[in-house]
Amino acid sequence: MKKSLFREEPWVKVKMRVNLSHTIKPAQLYCDEICLKAGKIRDLKAMAQKYLPAPQKDYYLMLQASDGEESDE
Repeated sequence: MKKSLFREEPWVKVKMRVNLSHTIKPAQLYCDEICLKAGKIRDLKAMAQKYLPAPQKDYYLMLQASDGEESDE
């Protein structure tokens, strides 16, 4: 690695270690359901249809708008 962008600086070898002895679980950021508008739900469903495999796609296709609007036009 280099510590700066100067061309004259020599490369330095460093030892890298990966600690796999413990797993870090990220903290849950939301406790309640997140409110999404109908337009956002429509966009998510369209992207899910095109880009996601079946198990993940099903989650997005079951989303319902929380603002009282109909999500499917």
